[in-house]
Amino acid sequence: MYCGPLRSRIGWKRVRTDPRVKLYWAEGPIKALCLTWHGIPTIAFNGLDCWSTDKVPIGDFDLFTWKGREVVMLVDSDVPSNVNARRSIQR
Repeated sequence: MYCGPLRSRIGWKRVRTDPRVKLYWAEGPIKALCLTWHGIPTIAFNGLDCWSTDKVPIGDFDLFTWKGREVVMLVDSDVPSNVNARRSIQR
């Protein structure tokens, strides 16, 4: 999981622990870097399926409070034509 430098007054500690803070999940660290640079808390993975090992979420997820949190997934533009990407989103 990638968490870039967050240019915001709230900081990553609050983002991780306060489920009232909306979190964005980008497919790729460059997108996340751009968003966090602009103060939008965004985590990134190198692909839609890189969040788990053997369908078990990676340990980085334990750093965040998830219950009650709104998460927005930002996927690549090839989702309409990429069968694997569509399957990943449906999971």
